[in-house]
Amino acid sequence: MPARILLVDDEDEVLDAWETSLKPLKHRILKAHNKEEALAAAAEHPFDLVLVDYLIPSTTGVEIVAAIRKRLPLVRSVLISGRFDENISRAELRDMVREKVEVDEYLHKPAKPKLLRETVSRLLAGGSLDWKDVAKKAQGARDISDSDTKLVDGKLAQHLSKKK
Repeated sequence: MPARILLVDDEDEVLDAWETSLKPLKHRILKAHNKEEALAAAAEHPFDLVLVDYLIPSTTGVEIVAAIRKRLPLVRSVLISGRFDENISRAELRDMVREKVEVDEYLHKPAKPKLLRETVSRLLAGGSLDWKDVAKKAQGARDISDSDTKLVDGKLAQHLSKKK
């Protein structure tokens, strides 16, 4: 059964590139350009994974993931950005975000299609959880506060590069 994937970026070219990269996996893909579209889509569809750009006008990918997790606590997530200093590792960025918001993976933009497919496949193949894990994830998602997302965004902002 194909997974449902939500792609979130304010640029159509990026959304199209991500969709093209993921097409060989044969999952159902929906695209959103902003937080409002992403939340409306999450209200209508039970997504298995959300792939979101970090910097989107008037919000951040961290805020979007936190809001979606409140509705879909088991959704897997990938945060992606081309604005972070490439001297900081993907693991360091992922750990900063996981601390409060539980983003599963971080990728530098532009992500190579093969890496994007491998990351999505690995996250979707993560296996099933027992009921205690489900309850813990659901409670954790409900407990994410605006101050948690602002704390994570503050840590991440320190690593933004000057490039556009």
